[in-house]
Amino acid sequence: MNNYFDAEAFFQSVAIPEAPYYLYFGDLQRNLYYISDNMKDDFGFSDNIVYNLIDAWGEKISNKQDRFLYHQDLSHIMEQKKGVHSLRYRVTDKNGNSTWVHCRGIVKWSEDKSTPLFFSGCVSRLDGDFSLDAVTGFPREQSALNDLAARAGKNSTTLIVGFGLNHFTYINDSKGRAAGDTLLQAISNCLLEKLGSCFTFYRLDGIRFMAVSKQLISYADGDAVENLRQSIEECYTRQKLSTKQAASFGILHFPDDGGTPQEILENTMTLISIAKLNPDLKYSEFSSDVIAKQKDKSSMALSLSESVERGCDDFRIVVQPIVSRDTGQIIGGETLLRWQYQGQDISPVIFIPLLEETRMILPVGKWVFWQVVKLCKQILAFQPDFLLSFNVSYLQILDDTFLPFIRQTLEESGLPEGHLMLELTETHFDEMPKRLQEFVAECLKLGIKFALDDFGNGFSSLQMLFKYPVNVIKLDRTLMNEITHSTENLDFIMSIVYACHRSKKQVCVEGVETDAELEIVRQTDCDMIQGFYFYRPLEVEDLLGRLDGSGEIFE
Repeated sequence: MNNYFDAEAFFQSVAIPEAPYYLYFGDLQRNLYYISDNMKDDFGFSDNIVYNLIDAWGEKISNKQDRFLYHQDLSHIMEQKKGVHSLRYRVTDKNGNSTWVHCRGIVKWSEDKSTPLFFSGCVSRLDGDFSLDAVTGFPREQSALNDLAARAGKNSTTLIVGFGLNHFTYINDSKGRAAGDTLLQAISNCLLEKLGSCFTFYRLDGIRFMAVSKQLISYADGDAVENLRQSIEECYTRQKLSTKQAASFGILHFPDDGGTPQEILENTMTLISIAKLNPDLKYSEFSSDVIAKQKDKSSMALSLSESVERGCDDFRIVVQPIVSRDTGQIIGGETLLRWQYQGQDISPVIFIPLLEETRMILPVGKWVFWQVVKLCKQILAFQPDFLLSFNVSYLQILDDTFLPFIRQTLEESGLPEGHLMLELTETHFDEMPKRLQEFVAECLKLGIKFALDDFGNGFSSLQMLFKYPVNVIKLDRTLMNEITHSTENLDFIMSIVYACHRSKKQVCVEGVETDAELEIVRQTDCDMIQGFYFYRPLEVEDLLGRLDGSGEIFE
């Protein structure tokens, strides 16, 4: 142990008690860290050697949102094999005092990027004089608040442009942080040289900035953005970087778009986030409704995170039954995820993208699979030939731990092969064909069947039906609309069903809702039907109640 921590004397020499920073160094394979004396003393650690410092330090982050961002950033580093951690947040010391810090660290990976080896860096206290940013020379947030406060009460409107730089993850990962700092310095120099007489620039957190128009300058909103954009793109070009969407812009006005300087600052950062989500727009304009929706979205993301930390207690699965075309009897079902927020079910169209954006889809997806396996075992006691399907996100397919989890869960459960079915859409194959083919092949080895979902939604290719080892083809509801209005389209669908049957693939038609649709679907000679005409998604208890030994026949 002493040989391993040879750096102890070095730590003690540079991390004196009065220093405004703390040092840490960790072996990620052992999950063992060495921290400087001042870090140990100020935050109440019992020893310089700390096991699992990431979680131990996370417990000292006092704000829930800060803690969520902290764990999210570190998860992204591990999952995306990044090398740099840089984040500002609030921590609580051993005396209960909360203080802002800036944590920076570097992850050292093995040569093939397969294994994280070491994680080291420093945590800087931000309670000193940090009025100027060390890289750009721009004033920081507190200066922006002070300057806006000085303008409050005056009978004038101030134009504010918030902007965030893009592609910086690529720049730091591929060219190094020094190149990133060089680009930031070039941009700041260019902005000051060309637009310094018109705007005061501030650096907010990360790579987000704010340009505040000077009082006697009149500037059209669009012109302001265009001048800023041209200056930034010029710097990207000099560094031989792509200028496509080099920066995202948001426009607002003080005091109209925020009653206080703090509200303006928060709205500016929110507007930058909105602009990044809408790259086709030249800039995003302030709207109280848009800001409210974005804040609701952030609140939902935080609640999702808290639910995941509690073991997914606000989540549940429901099942939409799939019936036989000939008998109307339940022969299978599709598992769907539900989430409650503030006592109400939230549409999956809203919360699933949030799970994917925050990568919480990875732990939630594992929870869903475990629930599916447990439910399938229960159903087989009633109906031994039942087939239960489930969906996965492309992020789960990219997750190296998901397949081993599936394998282990199936082994521990003792679930017989052939009763689970993986549903994937065509877009999965467009995004990552090789990785997905490997994933499907491994699932088939485990006895999990494979369904191609939403066939017919978009640019479907018949080649998809035969290129991949598909067991079931699920025809999308958009085809339902076509065949109810055209005999020719019905003939085409019947030819698809015929081709699938010739290739020993079954066909399920989705979205059947009316008597007329059912009559037409039965003409296609499909095998299975799914839709509100028969069943809406059922709670697990309702499904089990209907499967009274042989499956429920629709009445």
